[in-house]
Amino acid sequence: MQTYTRVFCAVAIALCAAPIAALAADPRPCELFSTKEIASVLGVTPRPGQPTGPDEREEDEDGPASTDWSCYWSAGKQLVFGFGEQTFIVQVSRFRSAAEAKRAVKMMVKSVTQDEELRDEILVSEVPGPGEQNFWVSSKSSANSGGWASRKGQMWLSVNVVDVGKTLRPESLREPLRGLAASGLRKLP
Repeated sequence: MQTYTRVFCAVAIALCAAPIAALAADPRPCELFSTKEIASVLGVTPRPGQPTGPDEREEDEDGPASTDWSCYWSAGKQLVFGFGEQTFIVQVSRFRSAAEAKRAVKMMVKSVTQDEELRDEILVSEVPGPGEQNFWVSSKSSANSGGWASRKGQMWLSVNVVDVGKTLRPESLREPLRGLAASGLRKLP
């Protein structure tokens, strides 16, 4: 009987520790992609990535609570706020559960489609891709931009290019960014 109790306790501890260990590993967006991979999308070699986060976001009317990490790579002439003519941005968001991650994106899509100003500027399309949910987002603003967002469990990975100089077309970025999203999802904790 004592042996069964020890085995049961050992299994219970292992089962409880696995999710805790998974949550403890923070993503490092600056380490998800090499300079060469980013250059293949931008067409030029960027400066080293600049990390931000972790940023804790409380649950509010815009969505569930999350922890967000980002990394920015700039290429070209330095402009306002440290952004260059072309900027490659990676953001990883971790939610408390996969259900909350799904709910967050539904709320984001709803806000874009219901806001007349955003609806005229931002196109959001749910598309097949490497994650459990996938979106292509593009903009018609003064800065051409395109981005791929994919969900894996409770994590969202977003890879985006902002092109202030308008040398890249958002649709030309779609497949290269999809490939980077697939590669990045495999590397997430």
